[in-house]
Amino acid sequence: MKSTPKHQKSTRRDRFSYIIDDQEQLAIPIGPRFQADVPEWTGPPHKNSPYGAFNKSDSSKWLGTMIWSMKNTIPEVDGDVIGKGRPESCRCVTHGTIQCVKRHVAEKTVGLQKSLGPAFKKWKFDQMGEGVAKLWKQPEQQRLTHLMKTCPLSGQEFIKPALECFPLKAKKDIVNFYFNVYIPRRMSIQTRSGCMMIDTDEEEEEELNSRFKGSRKKARIDGVNVCSPKLVKARYLTQRR
Repeated sequence: MKSTPKHQKSTRRDRFSYIIDDQEQLAIPIGPRFQADVPEWTGPPHKNSPYGAFNKSDSSKWLGTMIWSMKNTIPEVDGDVIGKGRPESCRCVTHGTIQCVKRHVAEKTVGLQKSLGPAFKKWKFDQMGEGVAKLWKQPEQQRLTHLMKTCPLSGQEFIKPALECFPLKAKKDIVNFYFNVYIPRRMSIQTRSGCMMIDTDEEEEEELNSRFKGSRKKARIDGVNVCSPKLVKARYLTQRR
């Protein structure tokens, strides 16, 4: 079917409408704060300079100080096949339990620390994962975990109450504990309780509960069971091991 002259005219108008558009457009920022600092061209890199750098000062500026790997060290050869993945089972007596998982994580952490050496702490691997919990005393962990559970249910953020409860802690310490300790522990509990889809956001879960509160028929139509403890919103998909 051939297009009519009227259709061709409207198409051409749409193509060039941006040229004659008198509406206010966003300004493109110009200045030293918005443009990249590109060094002047001084010719091709010298073959004798390290990494093809132009000079020694330029090389130290972009390369920095090497932290890893350490000199005069021979890396250990791992016999595991690349892409094989972790084994289906282990020799732990309590296979699949929290103690089993912690043991294997600790073994891999020790191996990584041995491989990286001083870079392990310089890159702050010791401040990641369950190791963050060591920076908090057990009573502090319990109080902070209680705040993180109760504040979202009452419609409040836990950051401000947590800072008031722990004046010696910084905001980054609270956030670090939330993502490295609280969230993984919560996901671990939900996974072992039989949930196939894990949600880490209490606020969204509470919003769903309040939305369907007093309307069980509406909840059944939407496929949500209000009374079920497995009410979760798909965010992290897991599989029972």
